Amino acid sequence: MKLVGKYRESNGTLIGGISEIGIIQIGKSKDEFFKNIQNKINTIISSSTINFVSVYKIFTSEDSVFTIEFSELKSFSAFIFKAIRRKEKMSQAKIA
Repeated sequence: MKLVGKYRESNGTLIGGISEIGIIQIGKSKDEFFKNIQNKINTIISSSTINFVSVYKIFTSEDSVFTIEFSELKSFSAFIFKAIRRKEKMSQAKIA
């Protein structure tokens, strides 16, 4: 269960994310960029009762691609639904 994102450098700043679920961030360095990605993920899931910090990890590669891997299907599904609802500005009642 993983999501794949991309990033690129523009004028000394990294920009990228996973646009399908509304995660787009910037950073002046790779460390800052990925910290901002992690903060965005944590913001999306902050109201959940699941402890997501221990069930996802971010992996980077040299080709400007990163992967967010979830170790549990329940956590992955909950995150995807919540991220899409936030992006589309839809309530749980409207989805149901």
